[in-house]
Amino acid sequence: MRTLPKSKTCEVYCVSGHGHGPGCSAAQGEGESKEPTESPGPPTKPEDQAAGWRAPVGGSWRRWTLGLLPFLPFAAAIALTLHFLASPPSSVFFLGGSMEFPNLSFSSELTDSTSPQFRLQAQALNRHFSELYESSPWSSYYLHSGITAFSEGAEGLNVFYWSKFSAPDDVAVAIKRSGPQRLQRRLPGSNKVQRDSRNEQRYYMEQDDDTLHLLGLDSEDFKSEEKSDKSKNPNSIQSGKWQLGFQAMSFDLYAKYGNNRTLSLVSPKKPYYQWRLRVPSGHVVRLVILTLHGATPGSCTAHKLSAYDFLLPLQNKIIARWCGLPISGSSPVMKLTSSGNVMLVTFSFSRQRDGAIFKAYFQAIPRAGCGGSISSWNGSISSPYYPSYYPPNVDCTWTLRAPLPGYLISMTIVAMDIQDSRSSDGCEKDWLDIGGVKLCNPVSDSGKKRVYSSPLSLHFHSDESLTHRGFYLLYRAFSPEGTCPRQFRCGDGGCIPLRKVCDRVKDCSDARDEAKCCQGRCCVRTACVNLKAASV
Repeated sequence: MRTLPKSKTCEVYCVSGHGHGPGCSAAQGEGESKEPTESPGPPTKPEDQAAGWRAPVGGSWRRWTLGLLPFLPFAAAIALTLHFLASPPSSVFFLGGSMEFPNLSFSSELTDSTSPQFRLQAQALNRHFSELYESSPWSSYYLHSGITAFSEGAEGLNVFYWSKFSAPDDVAVAIKRSGPQRLQRRLPGSNKVQRDSRNEQRYYMEQDDDTLHLLGLDSEDFKSEEKSDKSKNPNSIQSGKWQLGFQAMSFDLYAKYGNNRTLSLVSPKKPYYQWRLRVPSGHVVRLVILTLHGATPGSCTAHKLSAYDFLLPLQNKIIARWCGLPISGSSPVMKLTSSGNVMLVTFSFSRQRDGAIFKAYFQAIPRAGCGGSISSWNGSISSPYYPSYYPPNVDCTWTLRAPLPGYLISMTIVAMDIQDSRSSDGCEKDWLDIGGVKLCNPVSDSGKKRVYSSPLSLHFHSDESLTHRGFYLLYRAFSPEGTCPRQFRCGDGGCIPLRKVCDRVKDCSDARDEAKCCQGRCCVRTACVNLKAASV
């Protein structure tokens, strides 16, 4: 009979039924052997040990496994929780923008979002946006797009749209900051860029109630969704739900040059109204507000009338906004001007709407240029379309020269209404620069008239939102010698009658007329003059 050497013992995995260890005989009961090593599994009963090793141990493992089954759901939940904790959370956000397609043309049917022409064109362009984003670095975060409106472009069809994304915060920041060039389509199998659109603009859309209702969205659209969101109807915004209106009523108007179109609203029945205004390419929209009850300067928690330099309600495209409750007898009259050939006007109500009245009209006016080189003895310089509100996105530069060498330029600020800058660091939004000094806040009376050397440079800048009436300046060129015959010359170049010198009233902006005065005598041009004798 074959026996095991005394130095040989069975390994743990031999005892637990996973196979024989090296040197272990299949018939373990025969011959001399030591006690088996203790298994890490559950202990077996004595009667099971008497019957043999393999079957009893396997049975105990089955019972041990069955005992673990109730804990498996908890383990899975813990694993999923750890997975989601390890993954950065995603947030839903929208980008709104516009782009022009020179190969497409605008027609009046495209102003009506319920027309078959609008729906067909929107469906075709939605496929364009899907392909556009699928070929971009942001393909895994893009959900879908919606076409809001069309307008006449400089060379083709201008399209206004929004796109929806779901991405972690760091990726969302990168997408919001990316320029349109990151989304240029490339031809398959090459690095050649397919240029089928131009004049692209894209902005982050604020998630407020006005945006939701005016675009026909609801709060569910701002909740995180899976990629299956793409299976939804991308043209739901054109379904007529908001056009005929649950919450919003929309009007699309087009005005040719020389025609006026009317906007009116009396005792509104819905909380949101919007008018999308369009004029021919090469023109701008001038909106003249005749009557406005129900929105006055004040708190924006009540009624709001807003005008946008876009066909989407983007916060950074607001030209002007009036808020608050009605004020008896208040009927402001305003004139607003767009930078392009479109404007969006919205009126929203958060409380009682009785008594609200809004009447206005808009027209197409030619796009006006600004700036240039001027050489004249006198004249005026004003902001574009003054006294109407100047348009956003304006940069005008004038160079003013006196007709003859050695002459100076006297500049008088007649009116100055430019967007105030809340920052103490200077003018950061809209400003007028005269001779290297930026002006954006109201100017005191003493600073309204100044003298400059020739040539004089002026630069006016407006950002893309919130405009005002602007400025109006008068200028004249003069010789520094003999400019005030039989008069007193102030430090700023102005002239006052001699009888106003030393009368204890500061008539010069620098108070030079009251300097060195004593007992009715005054030092005029370094000579002491008796004013009574001089006036005889």
